[in-house]
Amino acid sequence: MRLQDIASHIGADLCSAGPDIEIEGLASLSSAGPGHLSFLVSADLLELANQSRAGALICPHDLVQQLSQQTSRPLLASKQPYLAYAHASGLFTDEAAPAGIHPSASVDKSVEMADDVHIGANAVVGPGVRLAAGVAVGSGCQLGRNVQIGEATRLFPNVVLYHGVRLGSDCILHSGAVLGADGFGFAPSANGWVKIHQLGTVIVGDRVEIGPNCTVARGALDDTRIGNGVIMDAQVLIAHNVEVGENTAFAGQSGAAGSARIGANCTFGGQSGVVGHIEIADNVHLQGRSVITKSIYQAGSYSSLWPQLPAGEWRRMVASLRHAAKKKAE
Repeated sequence: MRLQDIASHIGADLCSAGPDIEIEGLASLSSAGPGHLSFLVSADLLELANQSRAGALICPHDLVQQLSQQTSRPLLASKQPYLAYAHASGLFTDEAAPAGIHPSASVDKSVEMADDVHIGANAVVGPGVRLAAGVAVGSGCQLGRNVQIGEATRLFPNVVLYHGVRLGSDCILHSGAVLGADGFGFAPSANGWVKIHQLGTVIVGDRVEIGPNCTVARGALDDTRIGNGVIMDAQVLIAHNVEVGENTAFAGQSGAAGSARIGANCTFGGQSGVVGHIEIADNVHLQGRSVITKSIYQAGSYSSLWPQLPAGEWRRMVASLRHAAKKKAE
């Protein structure tokens, strides 16, 4: 693409000559060649940027002068260079879904779908399903009865949507994601566990991305709800009746237990989680491996894990805590 066209798309200022330079792709500072666009977000990377062979750079406005003194290559100045890079990455993706319905797909005759829907090999689309314009269903996907999928949503291979699940527009579900499986609900009895049938469903908003092998359980009575703009890394678990606010992000192996209420714009570090039936306010940020057992009503950053220590020091600290607890009990 022409560099000027890229600058216009990402909202950056072209600060030096070269609007007609052809850019063939994106690359890191260390691996870029003359046909690549790369980026830096802070002065910490100036030395690496000056050594880079990249044909052009996205950079903050306040680094333009320093970079210009070292090189004559074109610079795309942006107030938010990392965001500009994110927009540029969409120009070079090759993820376009094929069109049409594969002959091996099983599509119930009652399915309602737009003319441009794609359904891949060996996918199964059950009765009452509704697929809006631009939907792509990857090979091996399973869509239960009465599933609804909004415009331009894409399912990569082997996604499973149980009956009644509803997805919004412009969503991405990666391979192995399962939405609408029964929540973990059982009542004890003298003869063992009695299953509580899960009568709700899963409702997902617009622009949601769900990573590979994630699980979102259906509600027991009310629905499990995922707000607009939520993103999930791999192996995230959202249990039954959980509600997740807009633009909340879950890193790998994090999750929320049943009936938790999670606000908007929260972040969950890797392997962090919250117990069931608690409330998390908007703009709460959980550090990796944190386990939250009580409601959080105030925005901020929270952690429940000690930082790493040498093994001997850790053992002494635990022994000290035990001794203090024993003295208190006496």
